[in-house]
Amino acid sequence: MKQDCYKFDKELFEILIQEYKERLKIQLTLGNFEKLRFFINQETIDEEEERIYNKEKRYKSEDKVSSDSIKRHFGLIASKSNPSISSCSLYARRLGYLSWDDFCEKAEQKYDVVKGFSTIHFHQFSSLKEGDEVTVGWYPKKYCRLKFLEGYSFEVIESYGMHSKPGRIIETYGFRLSPITSKINLPEVLIEPLFDDDPLWYFINNFDSDLCCIDVLL
Repeated sequence: MKQDCYKFDKELFEILIQEYKERLKIQLTLGNFEKLRFFINQETIDEEEERIYNKEKRYKSEDKVSSDSIKRHFGLIASKSNPSISSCSLYARRLGYLSWDDFCEKAEQKYDVVKGFSTIHFHQFSSLKEGDEVTVGWYPKKYCRLKFLEGYSFEVIESYGMHSKPGRIIETYGFRLSPITSKINLPEVLIEPLFDDDPLWYFINNFDSDLCCIDVLL
C-alpha cells in the first residue's frame, strides 16, 4: 500500500544529502557552504512574489531556510533536532522532487538493494562459456567482475568496494546477500559453498559482520 505521509527518516535524509553532494559536485564543508545555501534558497521571480504576497497576507507560507538551519540539517554544525517536514520538502523540491513524500517513495525504489543487485544463479552456469564475464554487485558503486573458467569456477578480474582482489579464484554454487540493515550502506555479497557440509555455511547462516570468515565474502 502506498504510504500517504512519510515522517522524518534519518537514513532517507542521508540519501537526500548524498544527492546534493552529487548534484553540486562538492563535499559538504563550511568552505562550500555558500554554494549549498544559494542552491537551496534560490527561487524564481514567481516564487519570490508568491512568498512575499503570502507573508503580507499572513497566509501560511514556506519561507527560505536560514543559514544556521541549513548548517544544522546538513551536519555542518552540531544539532540535536531534526529538520521539519516542510524543510525536508523544500530540500527535496530543489532536487526536482514534488515533496519529501515524493523523494522518500522514489528513493526507496531507487535504492532497493535487492532489486538493484546483479548476480548469476547456479542454473545459469551451464549457459556460460569459458572466458565469459559476469558482474556481481551494484555497478559502479560496489561490484566484482568475474571471468568464468569452468564448472563452478570464476576468477575475479576487477573489484571495487568488495573484499576480493583481482586474480582470486572462486568455486561457488552462487551468491547471496548478507542481512540488510541500512538503506544507505550496501550489504555484503556472500559466496555460497559448493557442498552442504562445508563449515563455511555456518558463517553464512549465522552472519555477523564482525566475526564473519573472509572466505565467504566476495
